[in-house]
Amino acid sequence: MISDQYYVKASVVGNFAACTYFVLNDDGSYTQVHSPLTIPSSSTACNFLQHPDSELVLQAAVFKTLPVSTDFSMGNYTAINGDTVAVTMPTTKTVTKGVVLTFSSVDGSQLYSSSDPQVNNNGD
Repeated sequence: MISDQYYVKASVVGNFAACTYFVLNDDGSYTQVHSPLTIPSSSTACNFLQHPDSELVLQAAVFKTLPVSTDFSMGNYTAINGDTVAVTMPTTKTVTKGVVLTFSSVDGSQLYSSSDPQVNNNGD
């Protein structure tokens, strides 16, 4: 399924966040999807929202266009804004980005990083 909005459910496995990704259906149910996550080529961002059944709280993301270079800047990081973590994507070319989502425990005492889903903007 192609969307520009994905819900992420995260749980603790060791010191990391194990994530599953979903799209929200018109009837309010969720359908699980797998990486790479695909957004329409006209979308300026892939938006991550916390799934209601997530054990962890979505906080932020670090992302990089693949293949990865060693350069990171403030443009490679985004914090949650409202209920969304937005990973920016270009509309003028097709790219794939590797994403590491950051979560906290409900009480905020521990941070967890996800494995990196890939996002591409080649959907139409």
